[in-house]
Amino acid sequence: MVDDIVRRYGKAPEKLLVDTHYATSQDIAALAEHAAGPVKVFAPTPTERHDVKPATLVRRTKMRAREPESLKQWRSRMATPAGQEVYGLRKLIERINANLKNHGFGFIPVRGLIKAKAVALWHALANNLMAAHRLRSKAA
Repeated sequence: MVDDIVRRYGKAPEKLLVDTHYATSQDIAALAEHAAGPVKVFAPTPTERHDVKPATLVRRTKMRAREPESLKQWRSRMATPAGQEVYGLRKLIERINANLKNHGFGFIPVRGLIKAKAVALWHALANNLMAAHRLRSKAA
């Protein structure tokens, strides 16, 4: 995905907001050293159980010590309120995606680029009208 962005726009994004299990450790490390420029990944760290055997905690600590520096930076970044705030921006776009899917945009029932574009524009227009109505209701 980042390579496609670089191809289209000539540079890599500075930040990338992704779901919890979308970016693997290898992905995060590779993006930190991307050829077009480093990309900071903002994704929640996987939840870990703390009610495990002491040997498991020791093994986990040893594995973390051997992780690349980019993964250590990602873990520390996501532990800060600033990192959580940046990742919180994701909910703005997720709401749009959910609304579009709930209103039938998960499937485009037409053939052809022009017709598909018309359906996409209708959904975008409907989303903008709903957002305008919601914002006007809050202002009143």
